[in-house]
Amino acid sequence: MPIFANDQVTFLVAQSVGTLLLLLILLRLFYRRPALRALTWPYLIGALTLSVGIVLPVVLPPLPLLVEHLLLATQVFTWGAVGLILTEHVLVERWARISGVVVPRLARDIVRAVAFGLGVLVVLQLVFNIAPTSIVVSSTILSAVIGLALQDLLKNVIAGIALQLEHPFEVGHWIQVDGGIGKVVEMSWRATRVITVDGNYIIYPNSALATSQLINYSMPQATQALHTQIALSYIHPPNIVKRVLIEAILASPFVTQDPPPSVKVLGYGEYSVNYDLKFWLYDYDRYPDKRDSVMTNAWYALQRAGLKLPLPVREVYTHEETGEDLLRRRAEHLERIRADLQRSAILAALNGAELATLAERAYVRLYGTGDVLVHQGEPGEILFIIRNGRVRVDVRRPDGAVLTVNQLGPGECFGEMALMTGEPRGASVIAAEDSEVLLVAKDAIAPLMLANPSLPEQLGTLLAERRAMTESALNQAKTADALDETVPRATLVQRIRQFFGIDEAASAERRAVER
Repeated sequence: MPIFANDQVTFLVAQSVGTLLLLLILLRLFYRRPALRALTWPYLIGALTLSVGIVLPVVLPPLPLLVEHLLLATQVFTWGAVGLILTEHVLVERWARISGVVVPRLARDIVRAVAFGLGVLVVLQLVFNIAPTSIVVSSTILSAVIGLALQDLLKNVIAGIALQLEHPFEVGHWIQVDGGIGKVVEMSWRATRVITVDGNYIIYPNSALATSQLINYSMPQATQALHTQIALSYIHPPNIVKRVLIEAILASPFVTQDPPPSVKVLGYGEYSVNYDLKFWLYDYDRYPDKRDSVMTNAWYALQRAGLKLPLPVREVYTHEETGEDLLRRRAEHLERIRADLQRSAILAALNGAELATLAERAYVRLYGTGDVLVHQGEPGEILFIIRNGRVRVDVRRPDGAVLTVNQLGPGECFGEMALMTGEPRGASVIAAEDSEVLLVAKDAIAPLMLANPSLPEQLGTLLAERRAMTESALNQAKTADALDETVPRATLVQRIRQFFGIDEAASAERRAVER
């Protein structure tokens, strides 16, 4: 009897047309949804065999029994594949997206293999009337031969299943296996694939992975500690070193505040005291870059604090410097500083002699990219003059947003209001690139103020102009952090005189004269 027996040609034609329309509709759906494109070939083969099963009984009746069985077996496999893929896409993947669970590829492959095996047994039993037990008995020797030949592959498959059940890591986790560190990118039947920070692709057989010591840097939490060492001279007190290094570590955006970093004395070397730096990263991705950020910040912080790295450097001199050479080099150094001070608009009121005096008390500091030179709202009594590099000026608004209001380059300065009046910093200043900065403290300029009573008047005029320019920039940026008030020049002059105690010094001098 034909597999799809029906003597009415009209009904067969209607079935064929309906099948064709359904084929076109589903094909359009498959290509509009890329995830369903895997259904294209199983569906095409299934639709084709269905059409053949409908048409052949009319054209060539009756069909051979073997042809009927082959058509039916093809129908079972193709439509079973379509149903399995639809179930996986509509139910499993949708559930995984909603619940946030990642279904490993190996688990899906196992389910597909089991479903395929069941399909084979069903076809053999129902279509060809072959009992599965007879196949198992007749193929015992063949199975033994294949099992021995594939024992390594089977070992990896079983180890892969055990890893899936134990769940020691997931795709995306950073792991260490036998000293090698990498990120898991794929798990298959045979092996687990890992990519290192250098871009090397490592394939670990599952059997070897199951028996190796494994460290997961992404579990049980994403934050992980990282250690690095640094050596410093014996002349520096450890407590000062620890404070400077902790501040440098916390300046990195990749390091957590909680848990906090720690710095401990690791040991005493031949030339140095060795310190261990422990800090926690938000995640382990790009850990060499994050460690580099911490070590770079540490170098600049140590330089600014005057802490030396005790590298065993040998210097060879071809002649001894005389006192005249030392004086000449110092004079050249002070002259360069004096020229930098003269370039600053805020110090333009000083004459040559006053600038030379100020140069002897100014000092130079280095800042790396991203270092914060001053924090908004903190007190300060230092003027910063940029020699090389560039910085940006950021203002934090009441809503927490940060607005960049200015960029400053060589010859420009900031911190003049804090230096002259003692006001808190009105903005944060961050190094946009490696910068060399000249610092002038209140103690350095105070003697000049006391010796030159007209100097506050000149500086007050410059401060009023700078403050007006800053207020204009903030207003143009439409920020809520515009200056609270427009301070008159006279008020600024009075603040300068009070801050440096000029009026008190003048009163004390008059009282001394009267006596």
